[in-house]
Amino acid sequence: MTIYYDILDKFTSMLLEDEGINTVTNGLLDEIAMNKHTSYGLGHFMINSFTMNKTFNVSVTLYLMDIVYDNKETDEDNLDDVLNTTLAIATRFLDRMRRGDVRLEQFALTGSPSLVPFKERFEDDVAGWEITFDIEVPKNMTIC
Repeated sequence: MTIYYDILDKFTSMLLEDEGINTVTNGLLDEIAMNKHTSYGLGHFMINSFTMNKTFNVSVTLYLMDIVYDNKETDEDNLDDVLNTTLAIATRFLDRMRRGDVRLEQFALTGSPSLVPFKERFEDDVAGWEITFDIEVPKNMTIC
Protein backbone atom coordinates (compact mmCIF):
# COMPACT_ATOMS: atom_id res chain seq x y z
CA MET A 1 0.00 0.00 0.00
CA THR A 2 1.50 3.31 -1.08
CA ILE A 3 -1.48 5.67 -0.74
CA TYR A 4 0.33 8.19 1.46
CA TYR A 5 3.33 8.30 -0.89
CA ASP A 6 1.05 8.52 -3.92
CA ILE A 7 -0.65 11.62 -2.48
CA LEU A 8 2.71 13.26 -1.66
CA ASP A 9 4.09 12.54 -5.12
CA LYS A 10 0.99 13.66 -7.02
CA PHE A 11 0.52 16.92 -5.09
CA THR A 12 4.23 17.75 -5.37
CA SER A 13 4.27 17.21 -9.14
CA MET A 14 0.99 19.10 -9.65
CA LEU A 15 2.27 22.12 -7.72
CA LEU A 16 5.66 22.15 -9.46
CA GLU A 17 3.91 22.10 -12.85
CA ASP A 18 2.42 25.50 -12.04
CA GLU A 19 4.60 28.40 -13.20
CA GLY A 20 3.90 30.28 -9.96
CA ILE A 21 5.44 27.61 -7.72
CA ASN A 22 9.21 27.13 -7.34
CA THR A 23 9.40 25.12 -4.10
CA VAL A 24 7.13 22.43 -2.64
CA THR A 25 7.39 21.07 0.89
CA ASN A 26 5.17 18.87 3.02
CA GLY A 27 4.78 17.95 6.65
CA LEU A 28 3.85 19.76 9.81
CA LEU A 29 3.40 23.51 9.75
CA ASP A 30 6.59 24.14 11.69
CA GLU A 31 8.52 22.24 8.99
CA ILE A 32 7.94 24.89 6.34
CA ALA A 33 11.36 25.94 5.08
CA MET A 34 11.29 29.66 5.80
CA ASN A 35 14.67 31.20 5.20
CA LYS A 36 16.48 33.41 2.76
CA HIS A 37 17.31 30.36 0.63
CA THR A 38 13.69 29.44 -0.05
CA SER A 39 12.72 30.06 -3.64
CA TYR A 40 9.22 31.54 -3.65
CA GLY A 41 6.34 30.86 -4.67
CA LEU A 42 6.10 28.15 -2.12
CA GLY A 43 3.52 25.40 -1.84
CA HIS A 44 3.38 23.46 1.43
CA PHE A 45 0.83 20.77 2.17
CA MET A 46 -0.08 18.72 5.21
CA ILE A 47 -2.08 15.54 5.42
CA ASN A 48 -4.36 16.28 8.39
CA SER A 49 -6.23 12.99 8.71
CA PHE A 50 -7.37 9.79 7.04
CA THR A 51 -10.88 8.41 7.62
CA MET A 52 -11.31 4.82 6.53
CA ASN A 53 -14.53 3.49 5.05
CA LYS A 54 -14.84 1.68 1.73
CA THR A 55 -12.40 4.35 0.56
CA PHE A 56 -9.99 6.67 2.36
CA ASN A 57 -11.29 10.15 3.00
CA VAL A 58 -8.27 12.42 3.42
CA SER A 59 -8.24 15.92 4.89
CA VAL A 60 -5.48 18.15 3.45
CA THR A 61 -4.30 21.69 4.13
CA LEU A 62 -2.33 23.45 1.41
CA TYR A 63 -0.46 26.73 1.92
CA LEU A 64 0.38 28.75 -1.16
CA MET A 65 2.58 31.76 -0.49
CA ASP A 66 4.99 34.26 -1.91
CA ILE A 67 7.22 36.94 -0.47
CA VAL A 68 5.78 40.41 0.15
CA TYR A 69 8.11 43.23 -0.83
CA ASP A 70 7.81 46.70 0.65
CA ASN A 71 8.91 49.67 -1.45
CA LYS A 72 10.31 52.08 1.14
CA GLU A 73 10.32 55.01 -1.30
CA THR A 74 6.63 54.81 -2.25
CA ASP A 75 5.43 53.13 0.98
CA GLU A 76 3.65 50.49 -1.12
CA ASP A 77 3.89 46.73 -1.20
CA ASN A 78 2.91 43.89 -3.51
CA LEU A 79 0.49 42.24 -1.07
CA ASP A 80 -2.49 42.43 -3.43
CA ASP A 81 -0.42 40.97 -6.27
CA VAL A 82 0.73 38.08 -4.05
CA LEU A 83 -2.82 37.32 -2.92
CA ASN A 84 -4.12 37.47 -6.49
CA THR A 85 -1.35 35.25 -7.89
CA THR A 86 -1.57 32.62 -5.16
CA LEU A 87 -5.37 32.55 -5.46
CA ALA A 88 -4.96 31.82 -9.19
CA ILE A 89 -2.57 28.96 -8.35
CA ALA A 90 -5.10 27.60 -5.84
CA THR A 91 -7.88 27.80 -8.41
CA ARG A 92 -5.86 25.91 -11.04
CA PHE A 93 -4.85 23.24 -8.50
CA LEU A 94 -8.42 22.69 -7.26
CA ASP A 95 -9.84 22.71 -10.80
CA ARG A 96 -7.44 19.91 -11.73
CA MET A 97 -8.53 17.99 -8.66
CA ARG A 98 -12.18 18.51 -9.49
CA ARG A 99 -12.26 17.71 -13.19
CA GLY A 100 -8.78 17.06 -14.55
CA ASP A 101 -6.59 14.03 -15.00
CA VAL A 102 -6.07 13.67 -11.24
CA ARG A 103 -9.75 12.93 -10.63
CA LEU A 104 -9.74 10.26 -13.31
CA GLU A 105 -6.49 8.70 -12.11
CA GLN A 106 -6.86 8.35 -8.38
CA PHE A 107 -8.22 11.22 -6.30
CA ALA A 108 -11.64 12.82 -6.12
CA LEU A 109 -12.11 16.22 -4.52
CA THR A 110 -15.12 16.08 -2.21
CA GLY A 111 -17.07 18.89 -0.62
CA SER A 112 -16.21 22.56 -0.93
CA PRO A 113 -12.63 23.68 -0.26
CA SER A 114 -12.12 26.49 2.24
CA LEU A 115 -9.70 29.28 1.26
CA VAL A 116 -8.47 31.77 3.88
CA PRO A 117 -5.95 34.53 3.11
CA PHE A 118 -3.02 35.10 5.46
CA LYS A 119 -0.14 37.53 5.96
CA GLU A 120 2.71 37.56 8.46
CA ARG A 121 1.97 34.11 9.85
CA PHE A 122 5.52 32.94 9.27
CA GLU A 123 9.09 34.11 9.88
CA ASP A 124 9.52 35.54 6.37
CA ASP A 125 7.29 38.38 5.20
CA VAL A 126 4.97 36.22 3.14
CA ALA A 127 1.30 36.18 2.25
CA GLY A 128 -0.99 33.80 0.47
CA TRP A 129 -3.82 31.35 1.02
CA GLU A 130 -4.49 28.47 3.38
CA ILE A 131 -6.66 25.96 1.52
CA THR A 132 -8.35 23.10 3.38
CA PHE A 133 -10.02 20.38 1.34
CA ASP A 134 -10.95 16.72 1.38
CA ILE A 135 -10.21 14.02 -1.17
CA GLU A 136 -11.47 10.50 -1.59
CA VAL A 137 -8.91 7.85 -2.47
CA PRO A 138 -9.59 4.18 -3.33
CA LYS A 139 -8.04 1.74 -0.84
CA ASN A 140 -6.65 -0.62 -3.49
CA MET A 141 -5.95 -3.30 -0.93
CA THR A 142 -6.92 -6.92 -1.00
CA ILE A 143 -8.04 -8.98 1.98
CA CYS A 144 -5.69 -11.89 2.54
